[in-house]
Amino acid sequence: MQNRSIAGALCLCLLLPAASAEALEQIYVQSGKLLHPAGKSLLDDIEIGAGWALPWQSDDGKWRSRVDLGLGFTNSKSDDAWRLMISPVLRYQPWQSTFFELGVGLAYISKTLWAPGHDMGGHWQFENRLGVGHDFGNFELSLNLTHYSNGGLQQQNPGAEMLGIRFARKF
Repeated sequence: MQNRSIAGALCLCLLLPAASAEALEQIYVQSGKLLHPAGKSLLDDIEIGAGWALPWQSDDGKWRSRVDLGLGFTNSKSDDAWRLMISPVLRYQPWQSTFFELGVGLAYISKTLWAPGHDMGGHWQFENRLGVGHDFGNFELSLNLTHYSNGGLQQQNPGAEMLGIRFARKF
């Protein structure tokens, strides 16, 4: 059953962005710290991914949308966990170079026990991300706070939080 869930998640995540491959907006790498539960080291989380532009944006260009697809690795106290995420992102850029982002999506995590007594309750999680960053033209640098939770769909739901620095190459 678990292998079918992984295969389904992979197919979904690969097919959605492929429908508009010409709209690739950025590729990124993010590294950071697992805040809750505490991780094993100073930098115990890494994520790579890409973002595809969605058609919705405001007339003045201050509001834009995209979908991010990422693969992450977390070195938790109990075990190493892989994550596969897909998330629509809403971006607000009120000034020429500063931006704010909000993403709400889905994630599949390979391990549910992230620390002694910290069972995430299931492999499927909601991913919520808040970010603030600076646009350098072809590159971006941002600080992101990400929260994972099963939304109370399982009896166990302690959630997890990560703080990361993201470097993105824009196209």
